[in-house]
Order: sequence, then structure tokens, then C-alpha cells
Amino acid sequence: MEMWHETAGLFRSHGLPAAGRLVYLRAGRYRSGEQAATDQARYYFGLGPRPSLDDIRAIADHYPVFRITYRA
Repeated sequence: MEMWHETAGLFRSHGLPAAGRLVYLRAGRYRSGEQAATDQARYYFGLGPRPSLDDIRAIADHYPVFRITYRA
């Protein structure tokens, strides 16, 4: 799907299959610090403070992840 953003310009979003989402859902855990990651796992995903890969895999179907590519 192509979209336009006022400052970013024209871009395309590509939905990733559930198997490809796992890496990104897991990586998001390390962006905000340990306490924020614990809170996010519980509030947003219904997971414990240190979810395993199997825990994340079980919910990946319910949380879309998009790869964004920008066009010149």
C-alpha cells in the first residue's frame, strides 16, 4: 500500500507474515528500558515480565508489523 506523509514523502508499507513479526516484537522489548518493557509486555500483549520466544510466537498473529520503504 502506498501512502504519503507530509515530511517523509511517498512510502510503501509491507505487512510481514506472523513468522517474520517475531523478531520485531521481541526487539521492541529492548528499546525502552527494562521497566517499560515489563509494563508493555503486560499491558499491551498480556504477557509476563520476561516473555519467551514461544510466548511471543503465540501472540504474533494478533499484532501486525509493517516494513516501511521510502520512495524517492
